[in-house]
Amino acid sequence: MGGRSREQRIGDFKGTPTEYSKYLEGLVRKLQRELEYFHQKYQSTAPVQHPPSTQLSFTEPAVGQFIFQIENPESQAGKFKASTEPAIISEFLQRVPVDEDGWSKRRDYVQLCKPEELLHTFRLLTRLSRKSCSFDIGHKLDDKESILDVLRDYGRFANALGAHKVYATQISNYGTLLFICLSIVARKTGAKPEVVDEHIKKFLMRQQEKCDAGSEYLTRLRTAALWPVKQMNELYRKGLKHRAWEMFVLCGPSIHFYKKLALVDTEEVTSRVVICEPPEGEVQADVPFDITFLTKIILGERCSLDQINKALGTDLREETFNTWFEALSRRTESISKSLPCKRRKLLQEDGNSSTEASSDQDVCLTPRTTATDSTQYGEILGEMGTAIIGKFPHWTGLPPDERNNERGVLVYGSSGQHGGSEATGYRVEDSEADFMDKNTLPSTYVNTILHMDIDMSTNIRAMGLDMFDSE
Repeated sequence: MGGRSREQRIGDFKGTPTEYSKYLEGLVRKLQRELEYFHQKYQSTAPVQHPPSTQLSFTEPAVGQFIFQIENPESQAGKFKASTEPAIISEFLQRVPVDEDGWSKRRDYVQLCKPEELLHTFRLLTRLSRKSCSFDIGHKLDDKESILDVLRDYGRFANALGAHKVYATQISNYGTLLFICLSIVARKTGAKPEVVDEHIKKFLMRQQEKCDAGSEYLTRLRTAALWPVKQMNELYRKGLKHRAWEMFVLCGPSIHFYKKLALVDTEEVTSRVVICEPPEGEVQADVPFDITFLTKIILGERCSLDQINKALGTDLREETFNTWFEALSRRTESISKSLPCKRRKLLQEDGNSSTEASSDQDVCLTPRTTATDSTQYGEILGEMGTAIIGKFPHWTGLPPDERNNERGVLVYGSSGQHGGSEATGYRVEDSEADFMDKNTLPSTYVNTILHMDIDMSTNIRAMGLDMFDSE
């Protein structure tokens, strides 16, 4: 085919690679018949028999022995990897730290170094607070919404993460990866594929201003999203631990670049990543950005952990999930106690709700550090805690002696449903039938959220948020 470029198809054929392969097979058969025709015509009209040394010889191929090779994606994978794989891997790995100093500088550059920055980002990615960012993208969905509602909403949210250059670029890349993984789970758990694909197209449309992607392209996109998920699992096992997912948060490229990396074997990358084993006590270990963990946090009880594992090809165990959940709760408590905030009184003695909330109802994309904003940030941490507990009303990650406590926590999140306050998201009063058993909650997390006076008849009354005391 001479100088024909790799991208150009014979006859400008339009269609899938499979359809193109069938077209080429038909074309080859047609050429074979023409060759046989001219060979027979030549034999019948040749006037002179040439000597053997100069005679043109046409050997008719035996039936079933005609061999030809059709280009297809599978056969091309090896060629592609052989010629461009090193460059792709190098481009991806050039930003990945190789020593402690590199990890420290990269975290500082992306603004994911301090505990409050990590928790702020966790809250952003999981949308545990309706005060997610300063963009007007609507209220966070409550747990009554379907998985497709979550998918649609998260697509809008991930598109909104584009305000602050470095931090937002990395978080937007990771948020996009998480969005595609959510779409995979949605399809695997019974959502209509065409509806899921439509949500992805709308997402791409908002990112690129146009989208004519077909189902085949979207399939490749989902396949690409599973590549970093697999890498995280392998690198975690090899000793990189929490830095396995942190590597993709800090250094992860766009979802479109993953389409190229998806052609690379896992071992080709994991063997080249420097396993800089993290020291004990790193705050990053307490705020898990593992894709499976985040997906479960976002979807709550809409999907089981087992369903998510099967959809994403992961194997996050229940006990590991509980351990991470517990670490996250302790870190939230530790940060919130260090904030110089006033006590937030949620309920006066007459039963009327009152707060000392800031007039600013939005939270900027990056965490604030001023004394004024710390009050609001502490309130949001409490809202985050209430929301995350609300997603897992039956969570029993700690032993019974740790779960037994004299305090309850209300399970309603920030949407204000079931009579909760729109300003705070906390439920003011409820009956025994409507709140969760306090013995199913870990004490470390209960103490983080609300102090409650338990009325042994039918009422629970919220008195204040001790975690925001400066006294």
